[in-house]
Amino acid sequence: MQGIAQQLFIKKYRTSPWKRFSFQGPSSPAWPLLEEMVSVGAIGYVDLALAQRILKQLFPVSHPDENAFAALLCLLSTAARQGNLCVKINRESIIPPLQEVWQYNSDEKDFSAHLEELQRLICSVHHHSSVPGLIADVSETFNSIPITPIYRNGEHYYFQRNWLTETFFISHLRPLLERQKLSLSVDMNQIKTTVDHLIRDKILLPEQGLAVIEGCQSPFTIITGGPGTGKTHTAGIFLRTFLEGLSDEARASCRIVLAAPTGKAATNLEQSIRRAISEEVNLTAQTLHRLLKTHKKEIWQQEMPPLLDADIVIVDESSMIDVRLMGLLVASIKPGARLILLGDSHQLPPVEMGSLFSDLVDCLRDKGHLIELKKCLRAEMQSILDIAEAIKQGDATSVTALLNTQIKYKPLDGTLPIKEMQRELVLRSQSHFPHVDSIPENPSKILEAFKEFRILSPLKQGPLGTDQLNDLFLAAAALKGHHAPCYAVPIMITRNHHQLELFNGEMGLLIKFNANSRSNFAIFSGTENAKTRKIPISMLPEFEYAYCISVHKSQGSEFNHVLMLLPEGAEAFGREALYTGVTRAKRSLEIWSAPAILNHMINKKSSRISGIKERLKK
Repeated sequence: MQGIAQQLFIKKYRTSPWKRFSFQGPSSPAWPLLEEMVSVGAIGYVDLALAQRILKQLFPVSHPDENAFAALLCLLSTAARQGNLCVKINRESIIPPLQEVWQYNSDEKDFSAHLEELQRLICSVHHHSSVPGLIADVSETFNSIPITPIYRNGEHYYFQRNWLTETFFISHLRPLLERQKLSLSVDMNQIKTTVDHLIRDKILLPEQGLAVIEGCQSPFTIITGGPGTGKTHTAGIFLRTFLEGLSDEARASCRIVLAAPTGKAATNLEQSIRRAISEEVNLTAQTLHRLLKTHKKEIWQQEMPPLLDADIVIVDESSMIDVRLMGLLVASIKPGARLILLGDSHQLPPVEMGSLFSDLVDCLRDKGHLIELKKCLRAEMQSILDIAEAIKQGDATSVTALLNTQIKYKPLDGTLPIKEMQRELVLRSQSHFPHVDSIPENPSKILEAFKEFRILSPLKQGPLGTDQLNDLFLAAAALKGHHAPCYAVPIMITRNHHQLELFNGEMGLLIKFNANSRSNFAIFSGTENAKTRKIPISMLPEFEYAYCISVHKSQGSEFNHVLMLLPEGAEAFGREALYTGVTRAKRSLEIWSAPAILNHMINKKSSRISGIKERLKK
């Protein structure tokens, strides 16, 4: 699949500079079908080179099914880079479909016949009982690891590392699901009575009450739901109710861990839990990477994570957790402890491999361990919730109807030049960012004002990507504040700095002085004992400007007003990106997009393939 830069180059110059290169050499196999797919950008160089390297080592002399094996290796490689743990192949079909994995950009030729022939070749591999050195059949449990690049489990085909990583996760999840004995037991009759009182007093909804009960009696609980359904509030009430149900001795010894994939999400979780718990409890949230002390090694190469000294582990934004990190998490839960995952399964999957949270929600629905919160508690969000639900369902007709009535919409028809569109976007949005021309007397107030509005785009590069738009806003702010002593610019931290308690994704305000840039400093929301923090620019970890942020980096954030920008190239993303961006808005939403791009995103579901649901059923 081509990147945005390649697509834009081809569109502008009507050619691909990489077409002149050939894989053919004195000892290179002839795979004309695959090479032609490389020439139009459907298959990457790295995929074909990998297939060539593996097969050359295995079969010094040409194998009769070499074309089929090469096509399978290219498919697995491309699918893995798109986040899939495996592909599903039988005698007639392939999941994910080839036309979704291998997307080409060529107006000169229809490649559907190529895809049909490649599908026939790949499906023919399923007839082989096994291929020594290349494909090994594996069962759910095995004592030794076959030395082959591809593993087959039923109709699922994996690269070795993906099979081992998925197996590691499942092998540690199963005992957690089946565990009966809990280290800290509570009187469930008392818990249910307390929950009934909370529901009667309208502190909890009935569905939230079920989540509290499930968390008290189960070693593993998932609480999922959309924005405003009170997931972290419910987790806080669970903790309060659970602690009240313990004896004084047990309460004193109970250890609680809060975590999230990013520092920003961890901070938000800690603040939300603290608001829900009335009594003084020593709670500090941290990132999962810091909690689990992970390293950039394959999961089977590093030492097993030590068991966490925690009786309750609560993890927020679980949809962002990849298969490797989720495996390490479930492996670290000590016998008798409780693990509670919070998240929205309809949001974007992790940047890395897999979509574990979504898989678990699908697998455990109606089977226990899962509570889905459906009722939103914020009345001002109703129109946003309506469009989010329509996006979830892939209902483009309902989305269009809402855009014409309840949601602001600016159709981009392609007639407006890019420069004019950039200028209009800056003029339209600049007034939403407060003007600062001196050192703020009330930093907390100005920080909150800058959190009111944000532009979101799924693209980082390009004329309407976040990088270029932030440069334009920065230039406009500098011009506007040229005659003032200083001006303010929103920023986002992109690397954790634990000593300064600044975390990836945290947003602040950079005060830039016109006379002396060495005096520049940033302000951030305060920690527990301070309203705000002032940090010299020389001490700041890596950051980027944040007038416009990517949809991926917006996860875990909320803004009162959101302008969702969907420029050309956004169609490469699915409804999950659109849903995630839309649900960052709390009060109002505006969408700028060409109708065709919007419809394409709504109709495209970016599901990732794994064997988890089928394997857990066994």
